[in-house]
Amino acid sequence: MRKSSAFTLVEVLISITIFVIFMGMSLGAYLTFHRAQLEASITRGMMLEGEQIMNVLTTAVKENRVAYSAYEPDNTFNSVIPVNFSLFSLPEGAIETDTLILSELDSGDELEIHWDAEEEILTQQWFTYDDGGERIEAAGYLEPLRMHSESVNISFAEFRIVPGRDPYDAENILGNQEEYWYQPMVQIKFTVKAKGAVREEILFDLQTSVTSRFYQLLNSPLKILPSPC
Repeated sequence: MRKSSAFTLVEVLISITIFVIFMGMSLGAYLTFHRAQLEASITRGMMLEGEQIMNVLTTAVKENRVAYSAYEPDNTFNSVIPVNFSLFSLPEGAIETDTLILSELDSGDELEIHWDAEEEILTQQWFTYDDGGERIEAAGYLEPLRMHSESVNISFAEFRIVPGRDPYDAENILGNQEEYWYQPMVQIKFTVKAKGAVREEILFDLQTSVTSRFYQLLNSPLKILPSPC
């Protein structure tokens, strides 16, 4: 009697079961690897975008002057927190705000960089002044322009301006030394946020301090010292 060489039903079922388990494990490993790669790609893109935003901000501070007049108590931007100024405690003598106002040296036009906490966006908008001295939107900036992509949000942003008083104003005497003035410095801090592929959200903090290049008083022999901060 000749013995059959065919597979039995049990052997076929066992083989199929082993194959399905192997494919499931392989697919799971592939999906995990793919999500990790996607997460890394999102993180790299978010970090690059955050650094680009920081470069734009630092360049704007270097090439313009802090518009201290915008932070006066009776002005529109009265939501800032001016702290009592002290020559020996400059970090406490600062303006903390979510809106950075910079003035162009030649034209007097103002660049407004604003963080909207509710929408989690950072915008920029240029303003100019008409013949009547009224502040109006500059050409091409009728609406605030978003500084980052739709896939990235700014979950936190703060600008700290040091000193907290206008060093260009001759009426502000620091430490009874009329001949010395402190060069304005802006501390920039913000958090970039994006939806992750593995984590629910990815956060990346950036922070730096930058001083304005235009710190010499116009038509004045007075000198300005670098900020000791």
